[in-house]
Amino acid sequence: MDFSQNPIIEAYYKTIEKLGEYKTYIIYGIIFIAIFVLSFWGYAYYKNYSRAVAHKDFIAALKCYDGVVGVTKYDDSGISFSSENEKWQQTAKAFEEGYRAHRGSELAPFFLAFQSESLLKCGKRADALTLLRQAINLFSDKNIRDIYKIKLALMLLDGGAKDVELGLNELKALSTQSDSAVHERVLYHLGLYYWNQKKFNDAKGYWQLLLSKYGSYDPKKASVYAEEIKEKLELLNPETL
Repeated sequence: MDFSQNPIIEAYYKTIEKLGEYKTYIIYGIIFIAIFVLSFWGYAYYKNYSRAVAHKDFIAALKCYDGVVGVTKYDDSGISFSSENEKWQQTAKAFEEGYRAHRGSELAPFFLAFQSESLLKCGKRADALTLLRQAINLFSDKNIRDIYKIKLALMLLDGGAKDVELGLNELKALSTQSDSAVHERVLYHLGLYYWNQKKFNDAKGYWQLLLSKYGSYDPKKASVYAEEIKEKLELLNPETL
């Protein structure tokens, strides 16, 4: 059978001829695609491996954080220390090493935050504040970032006049974000600060705002701070305001 006049067969042979002319480019294209796919797969594998190692090191550091003091016998799942100072020094070191090894991972700010807390336990307040500020800047999740902003503010409230001013400004800034997940907690701590300073009008203002927004009539949905706040506000009388 003569296929020479078949248009389909002719088109097929012409396509083969054209492919032959561009075979070098086709080969380069295939190589490029292969390199791209392998690079993408390699990067994904590296990221997953790095994430797993960071998680493993974080869990190891947490064992120090959860370690007990003054116990000479313990099982393989725990760590013991001879003193509180030894515990927190070793814990700070473990989280510091973890951050250095995994500063590019998602856990990097958590390493810093826990190192900060450990240093605070060692009495190194200035270093703890520096690291916590660094950690806050690294958190990508706003809710987590705001939680640690509260922690930073409370640490500042325990300092001198300048630190107290910075801490109050931080809490007041957070209190304006009514849609924040930490809004309720911020209002509570602002009220508590002014209560302890015997500035009862200021305390009442923040706490009444908290109760109006979060003090549900349903006990199951009411703020965890509602009962404490109500008890304190009941102690107030016109003479104290």
